[in-house]
Amino acid sequence: VTVKVDSTDVVFPDAQPFVDENGRTQVPIRAVSEMLDCKVDWDDTSKTATITKENGDVVKVTLGSDVLTVNNKSSQMDTTAIIKDDRTFIPVRFVAEALGLEVEWLE
Repeated sequence: VTVKVDSTDVVFPDAQPFVDENGRTQVPIRAVSEMLDCKVDWDDTSKTATITKENGDVVKVTLGSDVLTVNNKSSQMDTTAIIKDDRTFIPVRFVAEALGLEVEWLE
């Protein structure tokens, strides 16, 4: 699976994107967020990742949950964030769209 941001390949140094059992592309949260100049915080107690854009928009996703929160508004996903190989993976389409980005799938 290749992920591009503004026509530039995203380099995943230690964990690679994959397609989950629901047919959704999962990407390592930190690599993608940093590529987008977003800050990522992890709350180990709630198992929630918080992505903050430079403009102040906040996206939250919790492991095992199919709910994504954008600026305190919840929306339903058809898959969940997971841990794989000690990395947190998120469904790229839902998070990218929540951050106001366009997602395109090329086969």
